[in-house]
Amino acid sequence: MKRSKRRTIVAARRSYFVSAAGDNGADGLTPATAWLDLTNPNARTWLPGDTLWLRGGDTFAGPLTFGTADAGTAGSPIEVTSYGTGEATITRSTAGESILVTNAGGYDIHHLILTGPGVNTGHSTQSNSGLRCLVNDGTVKSYLRIHHLDVSGFAHSGIHVQAGSETSGYTDVQITDNETYDNFQHGIDVKGVNGIVGWNHSNFKVLRNRSHHNVGVAGAGASGNGILLEFIDGVEDAHNVTYENGGLNTGAAGPCGNWAWHCNDLWMHHNQSHHNRTGSGTDGNGFDFDGGMTNSIMEDNESWENEGFGWIMYQPAGSREWANNIIRRNTSTNDGRKLNAGIGGAVYYSNHEPTSTFSAESYENVVNFDVAGCLNEPEALFLSFSEHPGVINVHDEVFHLNDGGGATAVPFRSVPASKGFTFTSITETL
Repeated sequence: MKRSKRRTIVAARRSYFVSAAGDNGADGLTPATAWLDLTNPNARTWLPGDTLWLRGGDTFAGPLTFGTADAGTAGSPIEVTSYGTGEATITRSTAGESILVTNAGGYDIHHLILTGPGVNTGHSTQSNSGLRCLVNDGTVKSYLRIHHLDVSGFAHSGIHVQAGSETSGYTDVQITDNETYDNFQHGIDVKGVNGIVGWNHSNFKVLRNRSHHNVGVAGAGASGNGILLEFIDGVEDAHNVTYENGGLNTGAAGPCGNWAWHCNDLWMHHNQSHHNRTGSGTDGNGFDFDGGMTNSIMEDNESWENEGFGWIMYQPAGSREWANNIIRRNTSTNDGRKLNAGIGGAVYYSNHEPTSTFSAESYENVVNFDVAGCLNEPEALFLSFSEHPGVINVHDEVFHLNDGGGATAVPFRSVPASKGFTFTSITETL
């Protein structure tokens, strides 16, 4: 993560300073009269336009907490950042967050290092995150800017934006230019509420983040993800890099580099996802449009050397409509390295919900597939509809296949044969 050499102090409604050389008996209004730790910031009420400056290079014991009364606005957000040389660190040695924002919007949090107790079995089941923004009061909060954070060592997520009730959520959120790594469950996690009609969140941008070595939890479902987005209406997911996630997850629902479910109008483009892992033979994918995705586009992404699929279109049983999605101009190179026999190769499209729509168009994708080094499956594209058909138009795809290890590479396999699929203009090279 690129470090700024010095943070410039700019005028705000009121600025407060914290320094390891400070004094909690001072007024905190200048660097020379800075507070010593986070005791006073946690005790005061923050107003729109206020800024909390933490001295770069210093380490402060968290948590730093904000509540309902500490509400900024889009025009005058509450800002939390570093000053001086380098970034300040907020650390947690036990369960809990470094920064917790509850039932409040209007925040700009940036240029900080957040560190947790580390990835070890003693903390794997705890729910702490580096930065957690939670709304559970039945309202939608507006305006979060989360950028240039370095977050590691937390049991749940590096960055966690969460709706805690059906009518709660966030809108106008940007999560950009962060690095999240060495966390257990997720690097970046936007969480909604299962079973709702509609979406908790809206108008998100998740851009230029690096999320890696988020290892997953043995036996836990869907942990070890780089980026997970859910229950958002309108989101751009672009120019992110996810890698080396998921290796400790042994559950049946495995990890993924960058994925979403129950989102509408999601634009996933120009991302890279590689060398993601699985502790079992399930998932470990590069990208995934999972259950309940609608009116979304996955395009111009690159995946390579993932133990799971390069990308997957998957509708599990019990999910709502999965429809009108487009998968185009993506490239998969030598994915599907470790999948269990019978569940797929490099790319996977599958529907297991008989009562909801499953429809998409897939075209101009390129799959480079070398069977040598692949544990089980010789298929570049594996299509499985169980007993539940869908409507998938697959056309103008290019498969570059290379036999090896006694196995013969094949372009695609459908179970049952061709059920719900149309194929045109498929190019194969051996």
